[in-house]
Amino acid sequence: SDQQITQEIYDAGFKNTSINLKKGDEVSVWTDLDISYEGDLRMDYIVLILNGNDTVYSVQALPFDVNVKMKSVETSLGNKHNMSYEGKMATFPPLPDDGEYVFSSVLRSSVNETIELRKADLVIRK
Repeated sequence: SDQQITQEIYDAGFKNTSINLKKGDEVSVWTDLDISYEGDLRMDYIVLILNGNDTVYSVQALPFDVNVKMKSVETSLGNKHNMSYEGKMATFPPLPDDGEYVFSSVLRSSVNETIELRKADLVIRK
């Protein structure tokens, strides 16, 4: 569908997490998702990796388009969809330096009044 992702959802606004990492560390972003909705829905996380005032990497990570899925329970009945899983969305290139990195993220979606969002945690893994 061509729905535009326009609204911030789930504790609207960017959330920040600081992690000490080493040069060469490869970091991936996962979603821990538990959601129900009817009809069509598009969602994304905008994820920035910051070191000081510099943006090291940025990615648009898609929780419905994961390349590894664990603990998956998904059902669709007609127009109603239920999904619960942990999914790997993206892996960043190796980090350029040792340091304290800030992961800043926001979850956005297309407009859909039927969303029941029980969990949509962004998980950072090395």
